[in-house]
Amino acid sequence: EEGEVIDVLPLGEKINVTAQNDSWSQVLDSQGREGYILSELLVKDEPPAANSVTVNRTRYSSDDLRLRERPGTDGAYMLTIPAGTKLTELTVLGSWSQVQMSDGLKGYVNNEFLTANRPQTNGTSAGTPEKTSKPAGTENSANAPTASKPADDGFVTDKKTLYATATLNVRSGPGTGYSKMSSVSKGTKVTQLSRKGSWSKVKLDDGRTGYVMSSYLSASKPIQETSPPTSKPTEGSGNTSESTTDIKIKLTADERRDTAALLYLEGGATSRACQKMITEVIFNQWKLRGGSLTDTLFAPSLFTVAHRIKSTTPKALQYEIVDEVCRDGVSIPSDILYFRSNYYHSFGTPYTKIGNIYFSGK
Repeated sequence: EEGEVIDVLPLGEKINVTAQNDSWSQVLDSQGREGYILSELLVKDEPPAANSVTVNRTRYSSDDLRLRERPGTDGAYMLTIPAGTKLTELTVLGSWSQVQMSDGLKGYVNNEFLTANRPQTNGTSAGTPEKTSKPAGTENSANAPTASKPADDGFVTDKKTLYATATLNVRSGPGTGYSKMSSVSKGTKVTQLSRKGSWSKVKLDDGRTGYVMSSYLSASKPIQETSPPTSKPTEGSGNTSESTTDIKIKLTADERRDTAALLYLEGGATSRACQKMITEVIFNQWKLRGGSLTDTLFAPSLFTVAHRIKSTTPKALQYEIVDEVCRDGVSIPSDILYFRSNYYHSFGTPYTKIGNIYFSGK
């Protein structure tokens, strides 16, 4: 009998071999799952990424930069490299580069934020010994290094009204080394004036200007409450509301982000229609299981990529789709609880198929 596919491991995934025969290897992955892989697909050394170019050159991080285990935002987050850090760029693969830090640690970064010349960061000029920075969000503002107020060199005008998706530090300059001016609470409206890299210059209600991390700003005001999905909306009743604020599913900012991240991992390469149905399946699972949405997202053995949710940055499209389903409600039957990229006899009779993704109740 043909063995069921448990998961598809990406190129370069590290696994432990526990037993072998002529053709197959019994392996244990990073999640502790046991399975079998063709031995000819395994190598002792990490394989180079396809189409990568070896460069071996010195580069500097132009902004605080996330180091990941693999190229791509689905690669597990390792640590944050402070702006101005000297790195050795080893290989280039599209918009991602493998780099090595001074302590020998290797990983991948978005090479958009690498530069040949050491940048001026937090008032530190080229040639000045690099300061040691604490990770973003952990520094004590009383002990934060003081920097002179920066010029807006390189900032691009992008004026719009945005909202803080979490309690957020407002700083005197674009970096965690700048002094903390104040903080804004989740849901606070600010006016973004300009942005560069991962930082935005904003104007507060009291007229002061400062800098915040762009990833914690959203065009839509975050919803504070949490409520499980309602039943399928009744169609053709003639009582349809025209209001776009009639939210049927309410999420916290963290639940919204985590759902969008899971959607990116599970369906980021599929069509919008497919991603919408994946989101509806997630909410159907939540309705079935009860409890919090977080419990469903991280339920054991439900979503095989759940361990990558926190280290994944979803795109704007995933947020739009999650918001759309929250606003309009779940449109598929509540017993449609699963999706899969291939059809197997044990998967049940498909409800529908979009692209190569099958949706079913079993």
